[in-house]
Amino acid sequence: MVRGKNRDILIEKGGELLHAKGYDATGVSEITGAAGVPKGSFYNYFASKEAFALEVLEHYVSGAIDMMESMLNTTDGTHLERLRGLYLQLVAVQSGEHLTRGCMIGNLCQELAGRDDAFQPAIRQTMRRMRQVVENELALAQAAGEIDPDIDVAETTAFISDAWQGAQMRAKASRDTAPMESFVTHVFDRILA
Repeated sequence: MVRGKNRDILIEKGGELLHAKGYDATGVSEITGAAGVPKGSFYNYFASKEAFALEVLEHYVSGAIDMMESMLNTTDGTHLERLRGLYLQLVAVQSGEHLTRGCMIGNLCQELAGRDDAFQPAIRQTMRRMRQVVENELALAQAAGEIDPDIDVAETTAFISDAWQGAQMRAKASRDTAPMESFVTHVFDRILA
């Protein structure tokens, strides 16, 4: 294994473990084992498990934002149709994972944000970045006359983001896509209609 790639492999394989099992249930030995690197090399790249988790979170969010933007930056359909399609795709992804993993951001927020001050700013920034993608698309929809001009786009985006996180948590808990499907119906057929 090439030494320069060890860090990326640790983030990828360790990130999969953190997402599947959670922060507390995932040890450094397990992370390095999954990555196929010696345990001691972990600390060559990360000062602590906490620093590692923050980098995994950043990697996850960057990938999620890239995916969201690529789905929204198309000429197919209206802005609202693209945004609805994005959420339906997210439902399909989580359904394909049998609703066992949920959203890494939500998972880490529930597990760590209330007890670990280092994670609070990272979680806030992460959620802000994800919301911004949705807010940009809603602003475009509003400018195109697809939604009521009196809707406060920033406030509505914050509500949508919070509702989505709750729908994902309920779907994971019940192993049923119904909460996420209900989210899509209520947001797009009622709130933004």
